[in-house]
Amino acid sequence: ALWWTGQNSMLAVPMSFCRATTWNLGAICFGSLLIAIVKTLEAVIAFLEKQAKKSGNKIAEYALMCIGCIMKCLEECIKYMTAYAFCFVGIYGHSFMKAGYEVLVCIATDLPLLITN
Repeated sequence: ALWWTGQNSMLAVPMSFCRATTWNLGAICFGSLLIAIVKTLEAVIAFLEKQAKKSGNKIAEYALMCIGCIMKCLEECIKYMTAYAFCFVGIYGHSFMKAGYEVLVCIATDLPLLITN
């Protein structure tokens, strides 16, 4: 948050890039890993759904459709949370888990913020 306070405003972007590629790289990778895992599970479920459709098993097909819908909702929630967690990581220098907790606290205590964003 150097640009906000006016300290070294000419070097704020290069210093932020340096911090993002050194100190905060683990948090960025972990957040991206969470999204990648959910997307992989979603792709596996879509594949299984196609296989159930080919075999004519309607119960499995509809069950997998429901699970796929739940996974899509989970993916969107994780994307939303990681976007804000990355902001907390960048601004305050928290770890990803601490930033995620702070985002949850922020959402839980300020519901209008969730609705407007």
